[in-house]
Amino acid sequence: MALNDANVVLERVAEAAALEEGAVGVREILRAVAELEPAPVRSISRRTGIAVPVVAATLGELRSAHLVAASRPARLTEAGRRLAGGRATADDGHPLPSWLVDVAARLAVLEGAPPADPALDQSHCTLATRLRRVALLYDLGLAERDLLLLGDDDLVSVALAAASDARRRAAGLLTVVDVDQRVLDVVTAQATVLGAEVECVRHDLREPLPSGLVDTFDGVFTDVPYTVEGATLFLSRAAQALRAGPGRDVFWCFGPKGPDTAVRAQEAVVGMGFEIQRLERNFNDYVGAGVLGSTSHLYHLRTSTTMRPRVVGSYDGPLYTRECR
Repeated sequence: MALNDANVVLERVAEAAALEEGAVGVREILRAVAELEPAPVRSISRRTGIAVPVVAATLGELRSAHLVAASRPARLTEAGRRLAGGRATADDGHPLPSWLVDVAARLAVLEGAPPADPALDQSHCTLATRLRRVALLYDLGLAERDLLLLGDDDLVSVALAAASDARRRAAGLLTVVDVDQRVLDVVTAQATVLGAEVECVRHDLREPLPSGLVDTFDGVFTDVPYTVEGATLFLSRAAQALRAGPGRDVFWCFGPKGPDTAVRAQEAVVGMGFEIQRLERNFNDYVGAGVLGSTSHLYHLRTSTTMRPRVVGSYDGPLYTRECR
């Protein structure tokens, strides 16, 4: 089943089952069945956080679509198994899956990122962190959908391009927006070496997104400046970039802060209509980055029907650490 056709099927299932999480929620139910099968409805509900009656209704629609077998507890059909995909994990202390080892080998021979520019709050993450990010995006099915990276001095786009080749799967639209032309030049050069297509757009996020990037993406990944102001601006642009409707994904990296600053940042997130799905503490490791303690947390956010960006027009306030001090 082609990627676009699969997305249409999932959207129809979500609509028929009145699933607020949309196609993303259907994918999570399929993955839960794949992990738990034979999978009772209550176990799927516990795994996904989706209410039992809604899970039951969704399974009914998936059976009609021949993605879940007629038998109970739930089992996937072959078509459902292909759509669910496998889980890729790269947790600390566990060996990487063979395909990620291959990705690491390919990345090791490529030129490194340009030197970090502290004026832009840049600090490069480690190779292990890049692989963890790729594994997570594959795990949730985002790597094969339309994905936007708001800032990419960590070259996650290149790692995704290498992973797409290693997995031999068609990638969705992969776009990088960055104010630093050096980053875009390296991404373009390395994507060319890998034979991958990555759209690079030079743009200062103090200005609204170009119209071609609005209401376009299924997910956004961003490692924002180390300030609440930076997080608010970048997440506002992420909200504008996502396709309308609930259940769109944003992955937001933010360093450990004191409780007052952390609350301000989380208030901005929730105030825009994002749901905090989960928080992976110390998920990201960086080379240097003393101001961050060489680590940052990863927030997985989901859009709601009430999502509204806090910053819509141009922004002329402080943004980066030096400015906010």
